[in-house]
Amino acid sequence: MNIEEIILIGICIVFILIPFLLKTKGNFFEGTKDNDLLTTIFSISASWIGVSSMLVLSGWILELGQAAIWYLLSPGIGLILLGFFGIEKIRKFDGMTISDYYNEKVIKISISIIISLVYTFVLGAQIVGFAKISVGFNISYTFGLLLSSIVIITYVSLGGFKAVATTDIIQAILIFITLIGFIIVLPISLDNINLSQMMNPFTLKQPYGILFLILGLMMLVAQENHQRIRAAKTNKIAATATKVSGLIIITFTLIIFLVTISMGSVKGNPIIYTISNLKLLYKIIFSIGLLGAALSTADTALNISSYSIFTLFGRIGNKKLLFVIIIFVTMVSSAIAHFIPSISQIILVSINLYVGILFPLMLLKFLNLHKRINIYVFIISVIGFIIGLVISPASSGLISMVFGIISIIILSRVFQGKGYDS
Repeated sequence: MNIEEIILIGICIVFILIPFLLKTKGNFFEGTKDNDLLTTIFSISASWIGVSSMLVLSGWILELGQAAIWYLLSPGIGLILLGFFGIEKIRKFDGMTISDYYNEKVIKISISIIISLVYTFVLGAQIVGFAKISVGFNISYTFGLLLSSIVIITYVSLGGFKAVATTDIIQAILIFITLIGFIIVLPISLDNINLSQMMNPFTLKQPYGILFLILGLMMLVAQENHQRIRAAKTNKIAATATKVSGLIIITFTLIIFLVTISMGSVKGNPIIYTISNLKLLYKIIFSIGLLGAALSTADTALNISSYSIFTLFGRIGNKKLLFVIIIFVTMVSSAIAHFIPSISQIILVSINLYVGILFPLMLLKFLNLHKRINIYVFIISVIGFIIGLVISPASSGLISMVFGIISIIILSRVFQGKGYDS
C-alpha cells in the first residue's frame, strides 16, 4: 500500500469508529429531538453541501453555463424562506417522511416507495463521488464503491440518526476547510465571470433553468430538512438554524462557482481534475474533506430510504429487519453507481421524482385541502411523470408537477365545502 491508500482506509476506519463513541439515544431514525442551535445548523447545512452537490455544481457550471449556480443558489434561498414561513407547520407534522402525514394506506405505501427510490438514487450519487475521488488514491473505481458501501452500512447501522447528525458536523467542517484550501492554493481569477449570465437562470438550455428555480420550492418537501427541523429543541432554534443554513449554502455555492470559473476549461470534472494534479500533501488534505462529505451525506440518504422501506413492513422494532434493509438499499445504490457512473445523471433522476410527485403532495398538506383530493392528485402526478418520461425524460418532473398543480386547482373547487383535514 502507498501512503494515499493508507490515508483513504484510515478515513473510513474513523467513520466506522464514530458510532462506538456515541450512545444511540431516542428513536433510531430521529434521535432524541433535542438538538441545539449549532448542531441543527451544521446538520441542515451538511445535508445540502455534500460531495455530489459540489461535483455536480462544478461540472454543470462548465457544461451548462454560469447560470448553473442556481442549482444550489435556489435551495439556499428556499431554506431562508422556509425558516421564516414553514417551521411551525413542519414541526406539527407527525412522522419522519411525507408518507407519515397521510392516513390513506394506498398513498402511504406509494409515497414510501417513491421516497425510498429518490434517496436510493441520492445515495448512489454520493457513492459515485466517493469512488471517483478514491481513484486519485490509486484505488479502482469498483473498490471505491465497495469501500464506501461498507463504511456507510456500518456506522448507520450502529449509530442511527445520532451518528448521522454527528457526521454532519464533521462533514460541514471538512468541506469548508477544503473550500478555503482551494481558495488559498488555486490562483483565483474574476476575469471569466459574466454577472448578467450568472444571475439569469433562463440563459440555460431547457429544462435546467426552470428546474433549478423549482429546487428552491423543494425545501418545502425535502425530507432531510423535515428530519432535522423536528430534531431541534424548539421552534425558534429550528427557524434560526434553517435561515443560517440557507446563508451557508449560498456562501458554499459562491465559493464553488469562484473556484470553478478560475480553473477554466479542463478535462473531466474540474474539482477532481484539480485534486489529482496537486502535490501529495494537498491532495490528501482536500480528498479527506471530500471523502468525509461523501460518506456523511450518504448516511442521510440511507437513513431516509431505509426508514421508508422499513415502514412498509410495519415492524419498526425489528432490528434484524432494519439491518437487512440497510444492506439492501446500499447494495442497490452501489449497483446504480456501478452502472451509471455519472453523479449529474443520478441526481437529475432524483430531482425529477421529487419535483414531479412529492412536491404536489406536500403542497396539498400545507394547503390542508379535502383528504379525498390526495389520491387523485397522486395518480394524476404519476401519470404526468410517465407522460413526461416519454416526451422528455429531463423534463419529466416539471411536466408531472404541472399535472399535479392543475389537478389540485380543479379538485379543490370540486370538493369545496365538503370538509377538510384537521
